[in-house]
Amino acid sequence: MRVGFVRRAHGIAGEIEIETFDPQSDALSKGTSVRIGGEDASAARRVLAVRTTSKNLLVKLERVLNRNDAEAVRGKSVDVERASLPKPKKGEAYVVDLIGYAVETAGGAMVGKLVGMEEGGGNGLLVVAAADGKQHRIPSVPQIVLRFEHERRVVVIDPPEGLLEL
Repeated sequence: MRVGFVRRAHGIAGEIEIETFDPQSDALSKGTSVRIGGEDASAARRVLAVRTTSKNLLVKLERVLNRNDAEAVRGKSVDVERASLPKPKKGEAYVVDLIGYAVETAGGAMVGKLVGMEEGGGNGLLVVAAADGKQHRIPSVPQIVLRFEHERRVVVIDPPEGLLEL
């Protein structure tokens, strides 16, 4: 399950800065097994150490021994096994569980289907495919993403004026 991406190398000892989709997530802790850039499970790396910064995590991984190794994984996705993640809190969900949900406005207008998530300058962006083939990128912030209705398989949003015209 994708939890974030490698933002950059940090220092000369192979530490990497990881931006998680959920800054409060504890999905990356010492001993967690991660895959970088879509590696298969046999190539998983163990987290050796984690430190927090004001925005992201500084992580030391197995087989990332120096700055060159760290630079080689810059920009790549970071995935963990689903079983290692905590159960979402009430009112929260993992994006992977929402793929395929309909996306509609608080007024009930259909926007499209949720097809993925992208990094978006500090916030994740929900990628929504509209019926006309257009793709919308919706900031995943509480002011816009109001709720998930799992029974109906719907994400309800309140987009600011003009967002869906971009």
